[in-house]
Amino acid sequence: MLTILSVLIPIENIFVTFSSPKSAYSYVNKGEVKLVVNGKKSDFVIGENGDTDIYAIIPKSNDGWKLGTGADTKRIIQKISDGIIIYVYQYRNSDDYYITVLDTNGSESKITDNQNSEFYHLDKINNTLNKTFYTYFAYVENLNNQYIITVNGNSILVAISIKNTPNGLNCVMKIFLMFKTNMKK
Repeated sequence: MLTILSVLIPIENIFVTFSSPKSAYSYVNKGEVKLVVNGKKSDFVIGENGDTDIYAIIPKSNDGWKLGTGADTKRIIQKISDGIIIYVYQYRNSDDYYITVLDTNGSESKITDNQNSEFYHLDKINNTLNKTFYTYFAYVENLNNQYIITVNGNSILVAISIKNTPNGLNCVMKIFLMFKTNMKK
């Protein structure tokens, strides 16, 4: 039983609080931290180990940061359309959401949303294709059914609908993504 609990809840979280999200990330991951996107209850850390990107959501505590686990992170949306790849991650059952947007066409993109989120980017040069690929990251609090992200003028409505299941449980039942150019409300 103790072994199962230590996998789900890192034992270090009882004794250790980290001074930064970078130090918590580096405790359990190899490679270099490239970017930290600050959230309310957590931070989204993007690291790189060789050619591999590593994403981790690091929970905040009153005194600093704790170790995150894979069980803390939910990837609630994955969408590929016209060379654009969008992921939405959620920290536990919180209102902390993190958006990643990659334009596989190999060019810089203009990214905005209807919550005035701040989008940060990292770029990678692919010498074989002679292109630079940009990945954009943002924190969004309280993602709702009216959330719209715009990529290079194409609006994407990301709507999460919560419905009651037949057994009475409240859970996320539908995820809608509609890609339209110049979407109007």
